[in-house]
Amino acid sequence: MSVLSILSFIVVFGILIIVHELGHYVAALWAGVHVKEFGIGIPPKMMTLGHWRGTEFTLNWLPIGGFVRPAGEDDFSVEGGLAAAPKRHRIIVLAAGSFMNLVLALVLFIAMYLIGEPIPVSTISINEVAAGSIAEEAGLQHGDVISAVNGEKIDASFKLESILESNIGQPVDIIVGREGQPVDINLTPIASSDAASNYIGATTLTSPLYDVMIRFIESDGPAAEAGLQVDDMLLSANGAPISTIQDMIDVTQANLGEPIELNVMRLGQIQTLTVTPRTEWPEGQGPTGIVLGRNYVDFVKSNLPFGAAVTQSFNDVGFQIRETLMIPVRLIRDQLQPEEARLVSIKGIYDINRVVVEDSVAVGSIFPMLQLAGFISVALAIANLLPLPALDGGRILFVIVEAIRGKRVPAEREGFVHAMGMAMLLVLMVVLVVNDIVNPIIPR
Repeated sequence: MSVLSILSFIVVFGILIIVHELGHYVAALWAGVHVKEFGIGIPPKMMTLGHWRGTEFTLNWLPIGGFVRPAGEDDFSVEGGLAAAPKRHRIIVLAAGSFMNLVLALVLFIAMYLIGEPIPVSTISINEVAAGSIAEEAGLQHGDVISAVNGEKIDASFKLESILESNIGQPVDIIVGREGQPVDINLTPIASSDAASNYIGATTLTSPLYDVMIRFIESDGPAAEAGLQVDDMLLSANGAPISTIQDMIDVTQANLGEPIELNVMRLGQIQTLTVTPRTEWPEGQGPTGIVLGRNYVDFVKSNLPFGAAVTQSFNDVGFQIRETLMIPVRLIRDQLQPEEARLVSIKGIYDINRVVVEDSVAVGSIFPMLQLAGFISVALAIANLLPLPALDGGRILFVIVEAIRGKRVPAEREGFVHAMGMAMLLVLMVVLVVNDIVNPIIPR
């Protein structure tokens, strides 16, 4: 998994940066700015891939990211250089990278919604029936398990909501399980401002179907002594089936200091092991020294039609931009804790990517990876437009100052500011990397 995580991180992060730099390059060509080099990866240079329109395309040894090196970036005297271009053209060239990241995020989100989110297969049961509602009149009761609506199997809540919403004003046939027997319910959904009532005046309870798995074992705990292993599936404890994590917690708490006979599935074989939970244990370990997890039985995909996918993707990008810009305000208002607004380094992003890759493998879908790539792409767009020296936003700020003052900031002064800004950013990056190593954003 580690090799897959590393490769996916290099590919995803590299594509995001290259697309960003491609935006600068295309905009520079449009503006008539000469680009001396378009590099894939970070120097030192490995080889020259070729030349086109005066630009050298290079492949570099560090396989993350890329760069564009325009002529006359800070020298106003270079004809055809960036600094000598009109102000409007300079702003477009500088902002084009972030613009391309936003476009890429939209494409990734659209693809994500077209593929569909993997939703765990679940049982959908009636939780609460409102008095005098359509559901009550039709005979629905608390605890009824919905198995089918109009002949379509219901194994995820979105299916139920979709069918009811598309049949407002039309009679639907609902098959529910009640005390082990099928019951046929007929009713007509009505439009409602309360989507939670599912257009029938009843709320539902979603219970994903999953196996209880052991995800981690303390080397010196009772579970390790009993011979339990990571990825063991818990079937039963003292003869009682283990269907949920809470089932195992309840059995453990009820038998502190007493042996528990466990049936586990390991590599297709059922094994019987005995573990004795501790009456006292180190902080953070628990009575048996294990961490339990869910291994979902199966997934169904909640995909959207193209038009809805495009609309939702624009909403997602807009939401992320708005929430990111609101972070300082929420910190000031104490609506957000500092640890929740934590900056992460490339190490932190890799750790998040590692977990997302594991999730993608577990659900058999690239949906989680597309979602993360889209989020990072928007974050890169926003970060690069921040009005900080050495960033695209900082350079755009100098162009705006030039427009307001009516004259350029001296090249050596602007270059010094950007150099100092780059030095500070590098120091910040080192600090963030160290922090993500000492205090990982996702503990392992």
